[in-house]
Amino acid sequence: MLFKLSRKRLSVNAMDHLNQTPLYLALSKGHRKLVELLLRNGADSNAIDKNGFTPLHIVAKKQYCIGFARMIFELSQHKPVKVNVRDRKGNTPLYYALFYRRRNLVQLLLKNGANPNLPYANGLTPLHMLISKYYGIGFAKEFFEINDVNRRKVNVDARFKKETTSLDLVWNGYPDFKDWMELLLTRGANPNLCNKKGLTPLHIICKDVYESHEMVELFFKINDHNHRAVKVNARDTSGNTPLHLILQSKRFKIFNTVEFLLKKGANLNVANNEGLTPLHIICKKNVEELYCDVNDLVELFLRMSNERHQTLQINACDEKGRTPLQLAVANLKPDVVEALLNYGADISNFVFPTESDFEIEEFEKKHYGINFKLRLASSVLPVIELLENRGYELNRRDALIIMKLLLKLRSFEKSADVKDCWYDDEKFVKEAKDIMINPSLSLNDLTRLRSEEAEKLFTHRDYFKLVHSENWWKLPKGPRESCTAYLCEIMSRGFIQRWTWDPFLFLE
Repeated sequence: MLFKLSRKRLSVNAMDHLNQTPLYLALSKGHRKLVELLLRNGADSNAIDKNGFTPLHIVAKKQYCIGFARMIFELSQHKPVKVNVRDRKGNTPLYYALFYRRRNLVQLLLKNGANPNLPYANGLTPLHMLISKYYGIGFAKEFFEINDVNRRKVNVDARFKKETTSLDLVWNGYPDFKDWMELLLTRGANPNLCNKKGLTPLHIICKDVYESHEMVELFFKINDHNHRAVKVNARDTSGNTPLHLILQSKRFKIFNTVEFLLKKGANLNVANNEGLTPLHIICKKNVEELYCDVNDLVELFLRMSNERHQTLQINACDEKGRTPLQLAVANLKPDVVEALLNYGADISNFVFPTESDFEIEEFEKKHYGINFKLRLASSVLPVIELLENRGYELNRRDALIIMKLLLKLRSFEKSADVKDCWYDDEKFVKEAKDIMINPSLSLNDLTRLRSEEAEKLFTHRDYFKLVHSENWWKLPKGPRESCTAYLCEIMSRGFIQRWTWDPFLFLE
């Protein structure tokens, strides 16, 4: 009515002290009819206020946005709406639509020419925003499809702050990262693009993804289909390849992933910045952390080296001059030591680790309390036994180191120090009868023998296998701890008697 009654031409785009037009204020208050009236009478849909906001910026921040946005586009046909205007912070209407999760508005802006690659004030592109705001794979596919229609190619490799890529954001705890990975790779994401730490997507899968085997296979399958070669031996800033990282991870089924990487050309002998080869890493980790049989891994390495006619450098030294065998000994891993010796580790030039190499404090952190005593006792002497059986001659320095380890363990406490008659505990006896040391000797039988007799029938390897079995932990706690002290005494007896006769041992 005001427009009809006025005898003078009204300035529909007049601005107040904040450069806000009537259209701006009408949109801010949500007056639908007034917005329509202003637009029909020439209101400028591209007017900018002091904050750099256009009417579309205002709409994108409002909950009732979609109806007003459609009205702006429909009633501004004679003057195209500028959808990519940045405000003073550097953000476009699409940014606010994405930030406030206005799905319909995002679609409308894209269909009307919003730039899908324009980075915002925080460095994020619209694709980064889709990922970081957890829009979901369905909406992401629509995002690409709309831009396909507009013949706009989305830059899937754009970096956030020159460091983080879209694939990096996907790995960062995204719930359906598998679908996102497939979408981005299918849309042309570079499978070898690394972040500031030098990590490629393959590094990240091997390092952080729980179901790594399935993801690694899918990753290669998609890139093979796209005819894009994956750099399986790419190194991060620490010099680690994906093979290094999968061996360092705590993942189930790592054997399958390791085998797959090797078949795809992973280098068996490449060393990282510390000089550690994949074999060194196997020897540094706890057997329990590998979630697979160490012998199987070593066998796999040897088989692959034979198939490639490539020598496995089983005696390679790291930056500290340590071989895989030295690390396996220092980390008290009988299984690994045995595997390395079986496959040609050099015992003739073997140098026994120093006391500091054993890192017993770290070992104790992983196996505290009685479990620490149990694991240490079941590991240190079997390792020595294996070395000596292969021709290594223990000297006084070596023996003194072992004696100090056993003293830390306090494993040779007298049987009198433990609870009397623990071996007659009803629950203990019942379980111990079912635990076989060998085909003719049960744990229950062993506990009835004198220490001298038991020592002849019970090897260090027997003890190692016993305490790493599931049946061991079925024993009741109290008697089990007493049994631990008893077995430690049996195991250490021979070693102690052998070396305490040496009058020069503790003069080293």
